[in-house]
Amino acid sequence: MAIDEVQDLEIDGTVTDENGIPLAGANVVVEGTSIGAITDFDGKYLLSGVPEDATTLVFSYVGFKTTEIAITGQSTVNISLESGTNELEEVVIIGYDVVKKSDLTGAVASVKAEELVAIPTTNAVTALQGRAAGVQIQSNNGGDPGAGFKMRIRGSTSINASSDPLFVVDGFVGGVLPAPADIASMEILKDASATAIYGSRGANGVVLVTTKKGSKGKMRVELNSTYSTQNEIGREDVLNRGQFLAYMAEATDGAFAPGPAGVDTDWQDLVIQNGEIHNHQLSVSGGGDKSDYYISGTFYDQEGVIKGSEFKKFTLVSNVNIDLSEKIKVGLNIIGTRAERNGSETGGAGHGNAYPGATNAGPDIPVYNPDGSYALIQLPTPYDNPVAIVTENISDYGLDQLQVNLSAQYEIINGLTFKTTFGSGTSNDRTGNYTPKSLLAGGRVDGIASINSNRSENIQSENYFNYKKTYGDFDIASTLGYFLILERLLKQVLQNKIQMESR
Repeated sequence: MAIDEVQDLEIDGTVTDENGIPLAGANVVVEGTSIGAITDFDGKYLLSGVPEDATTLVFSYVGFKTTEIAITGQSTVNISLESGTNELEEVVIIGYDVVKKSDLTGAVASVKAEELVAIPTTNAVTALQGRAAGVQIQSNNGGDPGAGFKMRIRGSTSINASSDPLFVVDGFVGGVLPAPADIASMEILKDASATAIYGSRGANGVVLVTTKKGSKGKMRVELNSTYSTQNEIGREDVLNRGQFLAYMAEATDGAFAPGPAGVDTDWQDLVIQNGEIHNHQLSVSGGGDKSDYYISGTFYDQEGVIKGSEFKKFTLVSNVNIDLSEKIKVGLNIIGTRAERNGSETGGAGHGNAYPGATNAGPDIPVYNPDGSYALIQLPTPYDNPVAIVTENISDYGLDQLQVNLSAQYEIINGLTFKTTFGSGTSNDRTGNYTPKSLLAGGRVDGIASINSNRSENIQSENYFNYKKTYGDFDIASTLGYFLILERLLKQVLQNKIQMESR
Protein backbone atom coordinates (compact mmCIF):
# COMPACT_ATOMS: atom_id res chain seq x y z
CA MET A 1 0.00 0.00 0.00
CA ALA A 2 1.47 3.37 -1.00
CA ILE A 3 1.50 6.26 1.48
CA ASP A 4 1.49 9.82 0.18
CA GLU A 5 4.07 12.00 1.93
CA VAL A 6 3.18 15.62 2.77
CA GLN A 7 5.74 17.92 1.20
CA ASP A 8 6.60 21.46 2.23
CA LEU A 9 6.18 24.26 -0.34
CA GLU A 10 7.66 27.67 -1.02
CA ILE A 11 5.40 30.65 -1.72
CA ASP A 12 6.57 34.09 -2.84
CA GLY A 13 4.95 37.26 -4.05
CA THR A 14 4.65 41.04 -3.76
CA VAL A 15 2.48 43.20 -1.48
CA THR A 16 1.47 46.69 -2.70
CA ASP A 17 -1.07 49.37 -1.84
CA GLU A 18 -4.05 50.32 -4.00
CA ASN A 19 -1.79 52.44 -6.23
CA GLY A 20 0.71 49.66 -6.84
CA ILE A 21 3.37 51.08 -4.48
CA PRO A 22 5.32 48.29 -2.70
CA LEU A 23 4.71 47.99 1.04
CA ALA A 24 7.88 47.30 3.03
CA GLY A 25 7.39 45.62 6.41
CA ALA A 26 4.00 44.01 5.69
CA ASN A 27 3.29 40.76 7.56
CA VAL A 28 2.49 37.53 5.75
CA VAL A 29 1.43 34.51 7.83
CA VAL A 30 0.21 31.02 6.92
CA GLU A 31 -3.12 30.76 8.75
CA GLY A 32 -3.10 28.30 11.63
CA THR A 33 0.71 28.08 11.80
CA SER A 34 3.69 30.08 13.09
CA ILE A 35 5.15 30.29 9.55
CA GLY A 36 5.45 33.90 8.44
CA ALA A 37 7.56 36.52 6.72
CA ILE A 38 7.99 40.29 6.44
CA THR A 39 8.18 42.02 3.05
CA ASP A 40 11.43 43.72 2.00
CA PHE A 41 11.87 47.23 0.60
CA ASP A 42 10.40 46.11 -2.75
CA GLY A 43 7.34 44.60 -1.07
CA LYS A 44 8.54 41.05 -1.82
CA TYR A 45 8.27 38.10 0.56
CA LEU A 46 9.24 34.42 0.62
CA LEU A 47 7.63 31.71 2.75
CA SER A 48 9.55 28.47 3.17
CA GLY A 49 8.35 25.22 4.72
CA VAL A 50 4.66 25.86 3.92
CA PRO A 51 2.64 22.65 4.51
CA GLU A 52 1.13 21.19 1.37
CA ASP A 53 -2.31 21.20 2.98
CA ALA A 54 -2.17 24.92 3.90
CA THR A 55 -5.18 26.83 2.54
CA THR A 56 -4.93 30.52 3.49
CA LEU A 57 -2.40 33.36 3.72
CA VAL A 58 -3.09 36.33 6.01
CA PHE A 59 -1.68 39.75 4.97
CA SER A 60 -1.57 42.69 7.40
CA TYR A 61 0.03 46.12 7.53
CA VAL A 62 -0.39 49.21 9.70
CA GLY A 63 -3.15 51.43 8.28
CA PHE A 64 -4.48 48.76 5.88
CA LYS A 65 -7.21 46.15 6.13
CA THR A 66 -6.07 42.66 7.10
CA THR A 67 -6.75 40.40 4.10
CA GLU A 68 -6.97 36.62 3.74
CA ILE A 69 -6.14 34.92 0.43
CA ALA A 70 -6.80 31.28 -0.48
CA ILE A 71 -3.64 29.71 -1.88
CA THR A 72 -4.82 26.28 -3.13
CA GLY A 73 -1.38 25.06 -4.17
CA GLN A 74 -0.19 28.39 -5.66
CA SER A 75 3.55 29.15 -5.58
CA THR A 76 3.17 32.92 -6.21
CA VAL A 77 0.61 35.15 -4.50
CA ASN A 78 0.56 38.90 -5.24
CA ILE A 79 -1.85 41.21 -3.45
CA SER A 80 -2.89 44.87 -3.17
CA LEU A 81 -4.05 45.88 0.32
CA GLU A 82 -6.90 48.32 0.87
CA SER A 83 -6.63 51.32 3.18
CA GLY A 84 -8.17 50.63 6.58
CA THR A 85 -10.42 53.69 6.74
CA ASN A 86 -12.76 51.87 9.10
CA GLU A 87 -9.99 51.83 11.69
CA LEU A 88 -10.44 55.56 12.25
CA GLU A 89 -13.25 54.80 14.70
CA GLU A 90 -10.96 52.66 16.87
CA VAL A 91 -9.70 54.20 20.09
CA VAL A 92 -6.01 54.69 20.86
CA ILE A 93 -4.42 55.15 24.28
CA ILE A 94 -2.37 58.34 24.59
CA GLY A 95 -0.92 58.80 28.04
CA TYR A 96 -3.76 59.45 30.49
CA ASP A 97 -6.64 59.20 28.04
CA VAL A 98 -8.08 57.44 24.98
CA VAL A 99 -9.12 59.09 21.72
CA LYS A 100 -10.46 58.05 18.35
CA LYS A 101 -7.90 57.57 15.61
CA SER A 102 -9.80 60.13 13.53
CA ASP A 103 -9.22 62.74 16.26
CA LEU A 104 -5.47 62.22 16.53
CA THR A 105 -3.18 65.12 15.71
CA GLY A 106 0.10 63.50 16.80
CA ALA A 107 2.08 60.65 15.28
CA VAL A 108 0.87 57.46 16.96
CA ALA A 109 1.26 53.84 15.82
CA SER A 110 -1.02 51.19 17.31
CA VAL A 111 -0.33 47.44 17.32
CA LYS A 112 -3.04 45.03 18.42
CA ALA A 113 -2.82 41.71 20.27
CA GLU A 114 -3.27 39.44 17.25
CA GLU A 115 -0.30 41.04 15.50
CA LEU A 116 2.00 40.59 18.51
CA VAL A 117 1.49 36.82 18.67
CA ALA A 118 1.57 36.10 14.94
CA ILE A 119 5.12 34.71 15.25
CA PRO A 120 6.73 33.37 18.48
CA THR A 121 9.18 35.92 19.90
CA THR A 122 11.33 36.42 22.99
CA ASN A 123 9.59 39.57 24.19
CA ALA A 124 7.18 42.31 23.23
CA VAL A 125 9.89 44.47 21.66
CA THR A 126 10.87 41.83 19.09
CA ALA A 127 7.17 41.31 18.35
CA LEU A 128 7.00 44.92 17.09
CA GLN A 129 9.43 44.27 14.22
CA GLY A 130 7.76 45.21 10.95
CA ARG A 131 4.48 46.12 12.65
CA ALA A 132 4.91 49.82 13.39
CA ALA A 133 5.82 52.21 10.59
CA GLY A 134 8.98 54.24 11.23
CA VAL A 135 10.06 52.18 14.26
CA GLN A 136 13.50 50.58 13.99
CA ILE A 137 14.33 47.46 16.01
CA GLN A 138 17.69 45.74 15.84
CA SER A 139 19.16 42.88 17.85
CA ASN A 140 22.18 43.73 20.00
CA ASN A 141 23.49 40.17 19.54
CA GLY A 142 21.81 38.13 16.84
CA GLY A 143 23.16 34.77 17.98
CA ASP A 144 22.65 35.02 21.73
CA PRO A 145 19.26 33.80 23.04
CA GLY A 146 17.53 36.41 25.16
CA ALA A 147 19.84 39.20 24.01
CA GLY A 148 18.48 42.72 24.19
CA PHE A 149 17.18 44.77 21.29
CA LYS A 150 17.87 48.34 20.29
CA MET A 151 14.67 50.26 19.55
CA ARG A 152 14.64 53.66 17.87
CA ILE A 153 11.47 55.73 17.38
CA ARG A 154 12.95 59.15 16.68
CA GLY A 155 16.38 57.99 15.52
CA SER A 156 19.63 58.28 17.48
CA THR A 157 19.04 61.61 19.17
CA SER A 158 22.14 61.69 21.36
CA ILE A 159 25.82 60.77 21.10
CA ASN A 160 26.55 60.14 24.77
CA ALA A 161 23.10 59.76 26.36
CA SER A 162 20.60 57.00 25.68
CA SER A 163 18.30 57.13 22.65
CA ASP A 164 16.01 54.40 24.01
CA PRO A 165 12.27 55.13 24.19
CA LEU A 166 10.33 55.22 27.45
CA PHE A 167 8.16 52.16 28.21
CA VAL A 168 4.94 52.68 30.17
CA VAL A 169 3.16 49.46 31.20
CA ASP A 170 -0.44 49.87 32.41
CA GLY A 171 0.43 53.43 33.47
CA PHE A 172 3.64 52.44 35.25
CA VAL A 173 6.59 54.39 33.84
CA GLY A 174 9.55 52.11 33.12
CA GLY A 175 7.39 49.09 33.97
CA VAL A 176 7.99 45.38 33.49
CA LEU A 177 7.25 44.17 29.96
CA PRO A 178 4.83 41.22 29.97
CA ALA A 179 4.85 38.35 27.46
CA PRO A 180 3.41 39.22 24.02
CA ALA A 181 0.41 36.91 24.62
CA ASP A 182 -0.62 39.01 27.66
CA ILE A 183 -0.69 42.34 25.78
CA ALA A 184 -3.96 43.79 24.53
CA SER A 185 -2.35 46.63 22.56
CA MET A 186 0.79 48.72 22.18
CA GLU A 187 0.69 52.39 21.24
CA ILE A 188 3.84 54.23 20.16
CA LEU A 189 3.94 57.99 20.65
CA LYS A 190 6.44 59.22 18.07
CA ASP A 191 6.40 63.00 18.08
CA ALA A 192 7.38 65.64 20.61
CA SER A 193 3.89 65.74 22.14
CA ALA A 194 4.96 62.76 24.28
CA THR A 195 7.10 65.15 26.34
CA ALA A 196 3.96 67.07 27.33
CA ILE A 197 2.94 64.05 29.41
CA TYR A 198 6.20 62.40 30.46
CA GLY A 199 8.63 65.32 30.31
CA SER A 200 12.18 64.90 29.06
CA ARG A 201 11.99 61.12 29.62
CA GLY A 202 9.65 60.93 26.62
CA ALA A 203 12.01 62.80 24.30
CA ASN A 204 12.98 59.56 22.48
CA GLY A 205 9.37 58.47 22.06
CA VAL A 206 7.04 56.52 24.34
CA VAL A 207 5.75 52.94 24.10
CA LEU A 208 2.44 52.46 25.93
CA VAL A 209 1.70 48.83 26.81
CA THR A 210 -1.78 47.74 27.90
CA THR A 211 -2.19 44.23 29.29
CA LYS A 212 -5.28 42.11 28.80
CA LYS A 213 -8.23 42.36 31.17
CA GLY A 214 -10.99 39.94 32.02
CA SER A 215 -14.50 40.22 30.64
CA LYS A 216 -17.89 39.56 32.17
CA GLY A 217 -19.20 36.05 31.71
CA LYS A 218 -18.18 32.48 32.38
CA MET A 219 -14.61 31.63 33.28
CA ARG A 220 -12.47 31.18 30.19
CA VAL A 221 -9.31 29.05 30.12
CA GLU A 222 -6.87 29.39 27.21
CA LEU A 223 -3.71 27.46 26.45
CA ASN A 224 -1.32 28.66 23.75
CA SER A 225 1.66 26.46 22.99
CA THR A 226 4.24 26.64 20.20
CA TYR A 227 7.39 24.75 19.31
CA SER A 228 9.87 25.89 16.68
CA THR A 229 13.43 25.23 15.57
CA GLN A 230 16.28 27.46 14.48
CA ASN A 231 19.36 27.02 12.38
CA GLU A 232 22.13 29.31 11.20
CA ILE A 233 21.87 31.12 7.86
CA GLY A 234 24.76 31.28 5.43
CA ARG A 235 27.25 28.90 7.02
CA GLU A 236 30.74 29.73 5.75
CA ASP A 237 32.11 27.44 3.04
CA VAL A 238 35.58 26.76 4.47
CA LEU A 239 38.53 24.70 3.18
CA ASN A 240 39.03 21.07 4.15
CA ARG A 241 42.43 19.79 5.28
CA GLY A 242 43.77 19.05 1.78
CA GLN A 243 42.67 22.40 0.34
CA PHE A 244 43.93 24.30 3.36
CA LEU A 245 47.40 22.70 3.35
CA ALA A 246 47.77 23.27 -0.39
CA TYR A 247 46.86 26.93 0.04
CA MET A 248 49.19 27.45 3.00
CA ALA A 249 52.08 25.70 1.26
CA GLU A 250 51.74 28.09 -1.67
CA ALA A 251 51.21 31.16 0.52
CA THR A 252 54.25 30.45 2.73
CA ASP A 253 56.47 28.97 0.02
CA GLY A 254 56.46 25.63 1.81
CA ALA A 255 57.32 27.02 5.26
CA PHE A 256 53.95 26.17 6.85
CA ALA A 257 54.08 23.28 9.34
CA PRO A 258 50.75 21.36 9.29
CA GLY A 259 49.07 19.82 12.32
CA PRO A 260 48.92 16.10 13.13
CA ALA A 261 48.29 13.76 10.22
CA GLY A 262 44.74 12.57 9.66
CA VAL A 263 43.14 15.54 11.41
CA ASP A 264 40.39 17.28 9.41
CA THR A 265 38.32 19.30 11.88
CA ASP A 266 35.08 21.02 10.89
CA TRP A 267 34.97 23.64 13.65
CA GLN A 268 31.58 25.01 12.62
CA ASP A 269 29.98 21.60 13.15
CA LEU A 270 31.48 21.43 16.63
CA VAL A 271 30.12 24.77 17.90
CA ILE A 272 26.81 25.08 15.99
CA GLN A 273 23.64 23.13 16.71
CA ASN A 274 19.97 23.25 15.76
CA GLY A 275 18.22 25.57 18.20
CA GLU A 276 14.81 24.92 19.76
CA ILE A 277 12.14 27.26 21.11
CA HIS A 278 9.32 26.27 23.47
CA ASN A 279 6.67 28.88 24.26
CA HIS A 280 3.69 27.99 26.49
CA GLN A 281 1.05 30.30 27.95
CA LEU A 282 -1.94 29.45 30.19
CA SER A 283 -4.52 32.09 31.10
CA VAL A 284 -7.72 32.18 33.12
CA SER A 285 -10.17 35.08 32.78
CA GLY A 286 -13.75 35.97 33.53
CA GLY A 287 -15.91 38.22 35.64
CA GLY A 288 -19.29 39.13 37.01
CA ASP A 289 -21.49 42.22 36.93
CA LYS A 290 -19.15 44.24 39.16
CA SER A 291 -15.74 42.61 38.76
CA ASP A 292 -13.42 40.98 36.27
CA TYR A 293 -10.09 39.14 36.43
CA TYR A 294 -7.29 37.96 34.18
CA ILE A 295 -4.47 35.68 35.38
CA SER A 296 -1.78 34.34 33.05
CA GLY A 297 1.48 32.44 33.27
CA THR A 298 4.02 32.11 30.42
CA PHE A 299 7.10 29.93 30.05
CA TYR A 300 9.61 30.62 27.27
CA ASP A 301 12.61 28.34 26.70
CA GLN A 302 15.13 28.86 23.90
CA GLU A 303 18.23 26.80 23.14
CA GLY A 304 20.51 28.81 20.87
CA VAL A 305 22.28 27.80 17.68
CA ILE A 306 25.64 28.20 19.45
CA LYS A 307 26.26 25.29 21.81
CA GLY A 308 26.04 26.22 25.48
CA SER A 309 23.69 29.18 24.92
CA GLU A 310 20.21 29.10 26.45
CA PHE A 311 17.50 31.47 27.62
CA LYS A 312 14.53 30.82 29.92
CA LYS A 313 11.85 33.25 31.04
CA PHE A 314 8.86 32.91 33.35
CA THR A 315 6.16 35.61 33.35
CA LEU A 316 3.11 36.09 35.56
CA VAL A 317 0.38 38.67 34.91
CA SER A 318 -2.63 39.31 37.13
CA ASN A 319 -5.32 41.97 36.58
CA VAL A 320 -8.31 42.38 38.91
CA ASN A 321 -10.90 45.19 38.61
CA ILE A 322 -13.84 45.77 40.96
CA ASP A 323 -16.72 48.26 40.82
CA LEU A 324 -17.33 49.12 44.49
CA SER A 325 -20.25 51.34 43.51
CA GLU A 326 -21.59 53.23 40.52
CA LYS A 327 -18.99 55.93 41.10
CA ILE A 328 -16.00 54.11 42.61
CA LYS A 329 -13.78 51.61 40.79
CA VAL A 330 -10.58 49.96 42.02
CA GLY A 331 -8.00 47.81 40.25
CA LEU A 332 -4.91 45.76 41.04
CA ASN A 333 -2.25 44.94 38.45
CA ILE A 334 0.70 42.61 39.14
CA ILE A 335 3.44 41.65 36.67
CA GLY A 336 6.39 39.47 37.63
CA THR A 337 9.19 37.95 35.55
CA ARG A 338 12.20 35.75 36.10
CA ALA A 339 14.77 35.36 33.31
CA GLU A 340 17.89 33.19 33.11
CA ARG A 341 20.44 33.31 30.30
CA ASN A 342 23.51 31.17 29.71
CA GLY A 343 25.86 32.44 27.06
CA SER A 344 29.07 30.45 27.20
CA GLU A 345 30.03 31.26 23.60
CA THR A 346 31.96 34.37 24.67
CA GLY A 347 35.05 34.85 26.78
CA GLY A 348 37.89 33.34 24.77
CA ALA A 349 41.14 35.16 24.24
CA GLY A 350 42.40 36.21 20.83
CA HIS A 351 39.33 36.13 18.57
CA GLY A 352 37.15 36.40 21.68
CA ASN A 353 34.29 34.03 20.88
CA ALA A 354 33.46 30.69 19.33
CA TYR A 355 31.96 32.22 16.21
CA PRO A 356 33.45 33.58 13.98
CA GLY A 357 36.49 31.96 15.61
CA ALA A 358 35.29 28.63 14.20
CA THR A 359 35.61 29.97 10.65
CA ASN A 360 39.20 31.10 11.18
CA ALA A 361 40.58 27.95 12.82
CA GLY A 362 42.58 25.66 10.54
CA PRO A 363 41.13 22.18 9.82
CA ASP A 364 44.53 20.59 10.58
CA ILE A 365 44.24 21.50 14.29
CA PRO A 366 42.69 18.80 16.55
CA VAL A 367 40.26 19.59 19.34
CA TYR A 368 42.48 17.97 21.99
CA ASN A 369 46.21 17.53 22.43
CA PRO A 370 47.55 14.02 23.16
CA ASP A 371 47.58 14.84 26.91
CA GLY A 372 43.85 15.69 26.84
CA SER A 373 44.24 19.49 27.01
CA TYR A 374 42.63 21.74 24.44
CA ALA A 375 44.74 22.48 21.38
CA LEU A 376 45.42 26.16 20.68
CA ILE A 377 44.80 27.78 17.32
CA GLN A 378 48.16 29.15 16.15
CA LEU A 379 47.25 31.20 13.09
CA PRO A 380 48.04 34.06 12.92
CA THR A 381 48.66 34.31 16.68
CA PRO A 382 47.61 31.89 19.45
CA TYR A 383 43.96 32.07 20.39
CA ASP A 384 41.47 29.83 22.14
CA ASN A 385 40.07 26.64 20.73
CA PRO A 386 36.38 27.36 19.77
CA VAL A 387 35.24 24.11 21.41
CA ALA A 388 37.01 25.11 24.63
CA ILE A 389 35.17 28.45 24.61
CA VAL A 390 31.67 26.93 24.37
CA THR A 391 32.54 24.13 26.81
CA GLU A 392 34.67 25.76 29.50
CA ASN A 393 33.74 29.44 29.71
CA ILE A 394 30.65 30.30 31.76
CA SER A 395 28.58 33.48 31.46
CA ASP A 396 25.31 33.43 33.39
CA TYR A 397 22.74 36.19 33.75
CA GLY A 398 19.64 36.29 35.95
CA LEU A 399 16.89 38.90 36.27
CA ASP A 400 13.95 39.12 38.68
CA GLN A 401 11.33 41.85 38.27
CA LEU A 402 8.11 42.60 40.12
CA GLN A 403 5.61 45.40 39.48
CA VAL A 404 2.50 46.08 41.60
CA ASN A 405 0.07 48.84 40.66
CA LEU A 406 -3.04 49.76 42.68
CA SER A 407 -5.56 52.24 41.27
CA ALA A 408 -8.85 53.86 42.30
CA GLN A 409 -11.20 56.03 40.27
CA TYR A 410 -14.06 58.23 41.51
CA GLU A 411 -16.66 59.93 39.32
CA ILE A 412 -17.25 63.32 40.98
CA ILE A 413 -19.94 64.51 38.57
CA ASN A 414 -21.01 63.41 35.13
CA GLY A 415 -17.94 63.77 32.89
CA LEU A 416 -15.47 64.63 35.67
CA THR A 417 -13.43 61.83 37.26
CA PHE A 418 -10.53 61.67 39.66
CA LYS A 419 -8.04 58.78 39.43
CA THR A 420 -5.18 57.92 41.74
CA THR A 421 -2.63 55.15 41.36
CA PHE A 422 0.18 53.92 43.55
CA GLY A 423 2.80 51.59 42.09
CA SER A 424 5.95 49.86 43.26
CA GLY A 425 8.54 48.13 41.09
CA THR A 426 11.71 46.21 41.97
CA SER A 427 14.38 44.78 39.71
CA ASN A 428 17.29 42.53 40.66
CA ASP A 429 19.85 41.37 38.12
CA ARG A 430 23.14 39.53 38.52
CA THR A 431 25.82 38.52 36.06
CA GLY A 432 28.37 35.80 36.76
CA ASN A 433 31.40 35.12 34.55
CA TYR A 434 33.98 32.38 34.98
CA THR A 435 37.03 31.93 32.75
CA PRO A 436 38.96 28.80 33.80
CA LYS A 437 42.66 28.11 33.52
CA SER A 438 42.05 26.00 30.40
CA LEU A 439 41.43 29.23 28.43
CA LEU A 440 44.19 31.71 27.66
CA ALA A 441 42.66 34.62 29.57
CA GLY A 442 42.13 32.47 32.66
CA GLY A 443 45.47 30.75 32.37
CA ARG A 444 47.32 34.04 32.78
CA VAL A 445 45.83 34.54 36.27
CA ASP A 446 45.07 30.92 37.28
CA GLY A 447 41.38 31.35 36.46
CA ILE A 448 39.14 34.32 37.16
CA ALA A 449 35.52 34.74 38.25
CA SER A 450 33.38 37.82 38.76
CA ILE A 451 29.87 38.52 40.03
CA ASN A 452 28.00 41.78 39.40
CA SER A 453 24.62 42.52 40.96
CA ASN A 454 22.24 45.46 40.64
CA ARG A 455 19.04 46.25 42.50
CA SER A 456 16.66 49.06 41.66
CA GLU A 457 13.48 50.19 43.37
CA ASN A 458 10.84 52.41 41.80
CA ILE A 459 7.86 53.98 43.58
CA GLN A 460 5.32 56.01 41.62
CA SER A 461 2.18 57.94 42.44
CA GLU A 462 -0.26 59.49 39.96
CA ASN A 463 -3.17 61.77 40.84
CA TYR A 464 -5.16 63.50 38.13
CA PHE A 465 -8.58 64.84 37.14
CA ASN A 466 -10.09 64.04 33.75
CA TYR A 467 -12.96 66.02 32.27
CA LYS A 468 -14.63 64.79 29.10
CA LYS A 469 -17.95 66.06 27.78
CA THR A 470 -19.76 66.20 24.45
CA TYR A 471 -21.79 69.27 23.51
CA GLY A 472 -23.53 68.72 20.21
CA ASP A 473 -20.82 68.25 17.60
CA PHE A 474 -18.03 69.32 19.97
CA ASP A 475 -15.93 67.15 22.27
CA ILE A 476 -14.18 68.76 25.22
CA ALA A 477 -11.43 66.96 27.13
CA SER A 478 -9.04 68.24 29.79
CA THR A 479 -6.52 66.66 32.17
CA LEU A 480 -4.95 68.06 35.33
CA GLY A 481 -2.64 65.94 37.40
CA TYR A 482 0.44 65.35 39.53
CA PHE A 483 3.05 62.65 38.98
CA LEU A 484 5.77 61.50 41.40
CA ILE A 485 8.61 59.01 40.83
CA LEU A 486 11.15 57.86 43.40
CA GLU A 487 14.02 55.66 42.23
CA ARG A 488 16.94 53.99 43.98
CA LEU A 489 19.77 51.96 42.43
CA LEU A 490 22.18 49.71 44.31
CA LYS A 491 25.16 48.01 42.68
CA GLN A 492 27.59 45.41 44.00
CA VAL A 493 30.66 44.01 42.27
CA LEU A 494 32.66 40.97 43.40
CA GLN A 495 35.73 39.70 41.54
CA ASN A 496 38.05 36.90 42.65
CA LYS A 497 40.83 34.79 41.17
CA ILE A 498 40.14 31.08 41.34
CA GLN A 499 42.71 28.31 40.96
CA MET A 500 41.70 25.50 38.62
CA GLU A 501 43.62 22.48 37.30
CA SER A 502 44.19 22.26 33.55
CA ARG A 503 42.21 19.64 31.66
